Amino acid sequence: MPKAKRKSHTIDLTGDSDAENDYRRKSAKRKKPSFPVSPVASNISLTSSPTNYGGLPRMSQTHSQTERDSWSATQERALDDDIRREINLTQDDDDEDAYESRQLYGIMNTKIVGVRFYTGHASVGEYVIIRREPQNPYDRNAIRIDNVMREQIGHIGRQVAAKLSPFMDSGDLVLEGALTGAKGHYDCPVALKLFGTNDPAKSQELKARMQAEKLPVQELNKAEAARKKREAELEKQRKAREKIAAQMRRQGNTVIDNSGPNKYSNFNTQGDGSSSQQAIGELLSDTATFNPREVQDAVNRFAYTEDTLAKMPEADQPKQLATQLLPYQRQGLQWMLDHESPKLPDKDNGESVQFWKKSKGYYTNIATSFSVKNPPPLASGGILADDMGLGKTIQILSLILGDPKKSGQPTLIIAPLSVMSNWKKQAEVHIKKKYIPNILVYHGTE
Repeated sequence: MPKAKRKSHTIDLTGDSDAENDYRRKSAKRKKPSFPVSPVASNISLTSSPTNYGGLPRMSQTHSQTERDSWSATQERALDDDIRREINLTQDDDDEDAYESRQLYGIMNTKIVGVRFYTGHASVGEYVIIRREPQNPYDRNAIRIDNVMREQIGHIGRQVAAKLSPFMDSGDLVLEGALTGAKGHYDCPVALKLFGTNDPAKSQELKARMQAEKLPVQELNKAEAARKKREAELEKQRKAREKIAAQMRRQGNTVIDNSGPNKYSNFNTQGDGSSSQQAIGELLSDTATFNPREVQDAVNRFAYTEDTLAKMPEADQPKQLATQLLPYQRQGLQWMLDHESPKLPDKDNGESVQFWKKSKGYYTNIATSFSVKNPPPLASGGILADDMGLGKTIQILSLILGDPKKSGQPTLIIAPLSVMSNWKKQAEVHIKKKYIPNILVYHGTE
């Protein structure tokens, strides 16, 4: 007998559809999944006949590998364009900051879904990048969520995205998001701040549209209530000033600048000056004594102590160097070599390198609490800040000669004109003749 044809299912990477949730619950009861799903896949479509999820319009459920590859390439190009726009510092215009003409309308607590398909990780309280994906083949309303390293975490749920996307596309709302809970296997809680125009007339129209879509506007309502309260208080103060001015006129006094800051400038201070002394006393009561030793103690908590400096490892004497390095100079050389080629900690031992420590399979920045699964890039280099006369030039020359990763690559030294000749002379004096590198001095317009 022919085998019964098994019904196939569709997994959408952008939403939390009812069909997917139903299938998730059914699959959880089975001992083995009916098909493998990779937890790190970025574009997967297990296709079937077109299905309507939760009454929402769907795009075509069948996508060939070529279409998916084209979609991925398009997204990478769009991401590159976003990065280029962000780092373009050559524009010299007077455009306002995006938030200067906006105000907070509301905060929406929702979820990032589909997180099991992506490797992006973020910590609780961390801000995320919110991007529209109008060309997403699974959902034209898709809103993508990345961490600050631009690794995708997932998407905003389909129904929420359908409400927010028209406002984002028109530029009426600018979104800012931060995680409010830990990332789970299926979803991750996030709070979205909705910023809109601060124009009084336009804000009412936008507020009405948002309320029609049941989007939060509680922060705007609070701001409006505070504004009305402030206006009422100012009106109360204005009437009080007018009452005082009228009383002064009845007493024969002259009121100067009836509507300006010098309204009561004809007042004369009388008495023994006790009020002035009291004001000075109040000011002094809010001051604190400055103790420079406390500042030094704070610096010492972050600086190396003498014992720490004495225990620093020493590098081997470079064979190309004719002058014998002193112990502290070899320590400086080893320190520079370590910072030229830094390495992340490979164990969960609490040690950190450039604020990164390893914990439970993640690299966590101890300054920001930001965590990533993949090894983060490290900065290369440092600052050699020895006092004058301790041999900074010879230490840098030893670094140029002793760095095994340079493999003959040139080194650019930028120096003031007054010490330019000194660099060439020092190289000729301290380096063995057969190892003296080619030195090109470049200066002037020619």
